[in-house]
Amino acid sequence: MMFLLPVAALFSVVILHGAQRSGRLAAVVRGTVALTATEASRTASPGRNRLVTVRGYAAPPAEGPPIAPVSERPCAWWALRMRPLRRWLSLGTVPTLPSHAQAAAAFAVVDDGNRVRVEPDQLVCYGRPPSATLREPQPGRFGSGPVLPPVTRRVGRRLPDLGETIQGSYPLRAVEFAEWRLEEGEQVAVTGELGVDPNTGEAVLRGHRPSGLGRATVFGMTPGRDRTDVSDLLRHARRGWLVGGGIALVVLCVLAVGLYPHLGELGSAILGSAGVAS
Repeated sequence: MMFLLPVAALFSVVILHGAQRSGRLAAVVRGTVALTATEASRTASPGRNRLVTVRGYAAPPAEGPPIAPVSERPCAWWALRMRPLRRWLSLGTVPTLPSHAQAAAAFAVVDDGNRVRVEPDQLVCYGRPPSATLREPQPGRFGSGPVLPPVTRRVGRRLPDLGETIQGSYPLRAVEFAEWRLEEGEQVAVTGELGVDPNTGEAVLRGHRPSGLGRATVFGMTPGRDRTDVSDLLRHARRGWLVGGGIALVVLCVLAVGLYPHLGELGSAILGSAGVAS
């Protein structure tokens, strides 16, 4: 039992660190200045990147709207989370870590004929449930070709990295898909670093990495709201503080119980040393 305590203590530290980072990210996002796409396009200047929230309407990439992999619907931008569920004897499923993918083409936030280009690398969608969810049962063992269910086969063909994840997780019981779509013309608020493309002079939003937050990137989007929603970040922070603090409390209680029989001996040793010294 005691050999598990260091592992539990390390686990609680990791969870508490994640909770602290989520809380600090929420504070950074909440403190941004909100601009319309018109205001952002007019105030963006070379060499002066600043963290802002840009409001407007979503416009697809110049080369045309991407097709979301699960729903097969055209949109301005999409993101996908895929979670393979492995078989565990016959008792149910063993969840594995999810894999993520998203559209790579830049979309835009527009308003009154003005536009801000959004480079979506590391962009996260907050404040809205997935546009489409699906749990697709799998055959008894992973195979190739027509034996795979249609969505799993289509996602694996379009996104080879996710296909390799599926193949590395067999035998599978099911695969869960969660797809987020940003529809063309949908109201949206995107928080990120506002700059200027030196080649075109166009205002651009990218991910922003604040100092002191490690690899955490401020780059969030909330469809249908005036400001980027931080409720997801705050919920993650509260859950982290609760779980991490609970684990730390259990570790301390176990240590106290384990050390209690030795406290008397330790006290006697201390008093004895004090008596000898006097």
